[in-house]
Amino acid sequence: MTVFVLILLSAILIAASFVYLTHKDLGGKGAEGLKRCIGMHKGLSAYLGACFVLMCALSVVLEKVYVTNTLVANMKVITLLGLLVTVAVTDFKEHIIPNMVILAGIILRMVFAIAELFTLGSGYFAILKSDAISVLLALVLFVFGTLIVKNGIGMGDIKLVFVMGLFQGIVGVISSLFLSLLVSFFVAIALLITRKKTRKEAIAFAPSVLIGTAVSMFLTGM
Repeated sequence: MTVFVLILLSAILIAASFVYLTHKDLGGKGAEGLKRCIGMHKGLSAYLGACFVLMCALSVVLEKVYVTNTLVANMKVITLLGLLVTVAVTDFKEHIIPNMVILAGIILRMVFAIAELFTLGSGYFAILKSDAISVLLALVLFVFGTLIVKNGIGMGDIKLVFVMGLFQGIVGVISSLFLSLLVSFFVAIALLITRKKTRKEAIAFAPSVLIGTAVSMFLTGM
């Protein structure tokens, strides 16, 4: 039953991502308009399909491997991954972390916080403390990074890490950031070697965050 809930949530998030990313082209009504839009965005449809499979696999792992996780905790993991799926596309195409998605993440985290308050009782405050520490740590690290790497880290990236901290807590966000930075390093090297980017050109960070966070979720369950 838990796996079904997580897979259903994954489907809803992927559908919402598709609508958000293609809303300008969703002309017409009903199935015909949707079919036409999918045809216009075959690459995006394939990407979202692959992400849905990934989220379904993660749902099974969360249920079968991380048996101590609560349903709310697992829903938080899937929700964050769904948000990153959307953000990765906009950052890759436009080098923008959309405020709409950030706001949606904050609102959803508040909904989960209410659920945790009613289901965990006093244990909720331990989660709240971990989230607060992770947010502060992530912000300090990234603000410090902006002072060292000029134009390397944007305000959008900082907002994204803020949301990650809210969802993952101290252990989860540190693991995700470490792996994301590792992925970003290898991506940057590959782009420089193939001369698709120069040292002065910005490289989208969110796609690396998506990959690094997904790997971290499989390894830590958070």
